[in-house]
Amino acid sequence: MGNTVTRKVHFLELGSTISLAHYISRCKKNLNLFLQYDDLKHREIEKGGIWIVFGNEAHDLDSMGCALVYAYLLSQEQQTSDRPSLILPVMNIPRNEAVLRKDNILALQIAGIPHEDLIYMDDIPIVDWASKRCLNIAICDHNELSPRQKGFEDFVRIIIDHHMDAEKYKDARKYIRFPTGSCSSLLASHILEKRPELLKDPVVSFFLRASILIDTKLFSDAGKTTPFDIEMCGKLLPISSATLRLSSDCVDDAYLYTILRRARLDTDGMSTVDIIKKDLKYSEDVNQKHLFAISTIKKDLTQLGLDDMTKKNDFMIQLANLMESSDENTPLHGYFILCSKNDQHKQLIASLRKSESDAGLNPSSLEKELQKGKEYGDLRLFGRRDQVPWPETISDESIFFAIYELDQPISRKQVLPFLTDWFSSQR
Repeated sequence: MGNTVTRKVHFLELGSTISLAHYISRCKKNLNLFLQYDDLKHREIEKGGIWIVFGNEAHDLDSMGCALVYAYLLSQEQQTSDRPSLILPVMNIPRNEAVLRKDNILALQIAGIPHEDLIYMDDIPIVDWASKRCLNIAICDHNELSPRQKGFEDFVRIIIDHHMDAEKYKDARKYIRFPTGSCSSLLASHILEKRPELLKDPVVSFFLRASILIDTKLFSDAGKTTPFDIEMCGKLLPISSATLRLSSDCVDDAYLYTILRRARLDTDGMSTVDIIKKDLKYSEDVNQKHLFAISTIKKDLTQLGLDDMTKKNDFMIQLANLMESSDENTPLHGYFILCSKNDQHKQLIASLRKSESDAGLNPSSLEKELQKGKEYGDLRLFGRRDQVPWPETISDESIFFAIYELDQPISRKQVLPFLTDWFSSQR
C-alpha cells in the first residue's frame, strides 16, 4: 500500500494507514478518545478541522461502502498536511438500525470488519462541531442533505454522487456523473485519478465491486447499467476467497451478487416497523412547512402480517407513535409506505398528521390529487382509495390513516415528487 505517514495529536492517530480495515478500526478508537478529552484538547484537534463522510439515509451497500472508502481516500491525501484533520466515515442512520441492513452486515463480515467498529450518526456530537465551525462534510450517493439535516448545509464541502444534481451547495467541490448506475463506479474512477494504489487493497475493491454489482443487478438492469459502470468494475480486483472471508472456493461476481441480494431481502426476525425502516427516506415540500417520510417495501399486506383489522390497527398506532416521537423541531406531517398488491397495482399506506392550519391535509384531499393522473418521470400516477378495510384514525383523531390503490408501474421516483407537490399545495 506504499508509505504511510501517521501523526499523533493528543494520542489520536491521524494521517494515512496501511489498509482500509485498519483505518476503520482506528477511526472508532480516535472518536472514543476524542469524546473523553477536555475542552483544551478538543480545541487543539478542532483547529485542524473535523471531517465526516456519509452516504444517504437509506444506508444501502453503495452508501456505506462509498462513505468508508472515500473517507479512507481523504485520510490518505493528508500525508503532506502539517495539521492533519480528524476524518471519520459516519453511517447516516442510528446505530440501533444497523442490524436491519443484513447485506451490509454480511459485506462487512466478508471484508473482515466488525460492524461494531463503524461510527453512526448518533455516535458523534455533530451539533457541537457545527456550533464551533470546525465541521466539514463530504456526502456520497446523494447531493442534497436530508431535510432533517438542513441545519448543516453550510458545512458541505465535497459531493460525490451519481444522481441528477439538485444544484445545492454552490461552494462545494462536486464530482457528479449522471446517469451512472452506482456511486461506487464514480468513486472508483476518482481513486484511479487520485490514488490508484488504493485499489490494490482487496477490501477497497470489494466494497466498490459489490456495490456496482448490486446496483446494476449484475449488469442486467438496462435502466441503470452504463458502459462506465462496466468499465470501472473491470478496473477493480476480482473477488477472491484468498483475500476475503468467503466460505466458498467457487467465488465469482454471480456468487457475490447472489449472497448479498439474499441477505438484502432477508426480513426474518424483523417486525413490520423494522421492515419499513430499512428503506426510509425523508423529504419536504417546497415551502419547507411539511416534513414527510416514505418507505418502499416489496411485500404485500399479507406478507407484512397485516391480514386482519386488529393487526392493521396495531400497526397504524405504531406508525402514529413514530410520528409523535419525531424531533419536535422537525415534526413529521406524513408517513407513507409504498407496498405491493398484485401485478396491476401497488398500495400506498398513508398516515397524516391533522393540522388546524392545513384543512386540506386529509385523506380525501390526497385522493382527489391522485385521481388527476398527473405525470411524473414519464409515468402517469393515478390512484384511488382502496376498498380493503382500513383503520381511519387514532382515538384522539390527531392522525388520519388511509390506504390507496395505485396503477402499476409506479415507484418511489413518482410517488415522492407527487407527495412533494401535494404538501406544497397546502396552506
